[in-house]
Amino acid sequence: VCVLLTEIVRDGNYYSNHEHHEHGAQTKDQGTSGNKMPDILEKIAAQRRIDVAAAVEKVSLEDMMARATSASAPKSIDFPARLRAGGPLAVMAEVKRASPSKGDIAPDVDAAAQSLIYAQGGAAVVSVLTEPTWFKGTLEDMAAVRQAVEAMGEDRPAILRKDFVVDRYQLYEARAHGADTILLIVAILPDGPLAELLAEARKLGMEPLVEVANDEEMARALAVGARVIGINNRNLRDFTVDVTRTQQVLQRAGDAAKGLLFCALSGIKSRLDVCKYRAAGCQGVLVGESLMRAADPKLLISQLRGTASDTIVKVCGIKDVATAQATVMAGADVIGLVFAAKSKRLVSTEQAREIVDAVRAMCAPEHADVAAILAQQTAADDPRDWYEQGKAAIAQAAACRPLVWGVFADQRTDEVNRIAMDANLDVIQLSGVEGMPKLGYHRAAACVPCWGFVTGQCEGGHCTDRCLWGGRVQWGRNRRHKGPRQNRRVYCRRQNESQVN
Repeated sequence: VCVLLTEIVRDGNYYSNHEHHEHGAQTKDQGTSGNKMPDILEKIAAQRRIDVAAAVEKVSLEDMMARATSASAPKSIDFPARLRAGGPLAVMAEVKRASPSKGDIAPDVDAAAQSLIYAQGGAAVVSVLTEPTWFKGTLEDMAAVRQAVEAMGEDRPAILRKDFVVDRYQLYEARAHGADTILLIVAILPDGPLAELLAEARKLGMEPLVEVANDEEMARALAVGARVIGINNRNLRDFTVDVTRTQQVLQRAGDAAKGLLFCALSGIKSRLDVCKYRAAGCQGVLVGESLMRAADPKLLISQLRGTASDTIVKVCGIKDVATAQATVMAGADVIGLVFAAKSKRLVSTEQAREIVDAVRAMCAPEHADVAAILAQQTAADDPRDWYEQGKAAIAQAAACRPLVWGVFADQRTDEVNRIAMDANLDVIQLSGVEGMPKLGYHRAAACVPCWGFVTGQCEGGHCTDRCLWGGRVQWGRNRRHKGPRQNRRVYCRRQNESQVN
């Protein structure tokens, strides 16, 4: 039988297990959430104190401080600045060999090679687990990661030491091995040590990522002056994940959270998750297991960031809320509602507004101003410029949340604008024969910009039409026609997809 004698640190003093019970009343007063630390956290924190003591025997604190502050030490970059530059929502990609809940994930991974894949995918931060017992990480992993991305210069990802920090020695270890920032977990640090570690990390040029998991820990992080706060969706008592926790904690923080940077930690798997956290007010997400298990981590990072390709998926002809919600969950970028009078998929304005409200509700309260993004498409003399502006605006807006647009055909301008405003649409698509001149008049206040298909030309008995479909300007060709040119219908094909307009 192995007995682990845990030690609890409080106000810089150490107490053994029996002393911990005697001082139990102090736990709540010192801000450790009023509850005993979750068992796994207690075990990991106790083991890390043992590990630190062993490390100091090999390299003294003074020698480690000298290594971290010497002229030859790796230069740090601004962690908060990298988060901001990685928008619209920065991805913090994690090198993670194992975990207490999942066991081995990728025990033999080449940390340096994995970090380069992350960097190529657009990760703003590479998080490296350096806890050896439960996560099988090492400081050597982090040093190798730092060396691998060094050639990228100032554009490299910031390096986060992801560990259970219980001693200032670990700050100097992190800096000496190339970290730009370090994780401080509120749940394992009383207020005094938390504030001291925060201040000392800043002296070393590292702005810490301060992790919280509930309202009380958020209040403590704010009280010590944390500037970058990560909200963990994982319950470290039973390892269940509640993906709504970040939104809930942020919402309850209210005005106290203004001006700070927030990141969602754990449970992020898709771009819809990213959209929800961005809408809640986050500037970053930390993704570990999903990336470690992904067949193509670079592609997944691009998908999470909304930069995977210029293809936008639109599912059209939606007529009810349930179908719209299922379509969004399946990953569609755009929900299309048909207002053309002769269509079998015609919806009323009331139906449309119900669908719009339901889709918006799935993405939490908006912080990104989608209307302002779409308004980037302005009048242009050259239709090609107009299309390019629109393409960029649509792609940027769709990266924030799913869009809802209305499909119209040969309808009066005032009717189109009225429906667009009443239904609160994002985009108008004109699928009739309006042509470019008439297209420019559709500028509903609630629906900027207009979108549509321009009347094309007839070449050699075939009709061509220059259109934007799925985020690309393409040429389409239909079957040979015999009728008047102004009445032709254009057949557009992109890869394996087609749409008759």
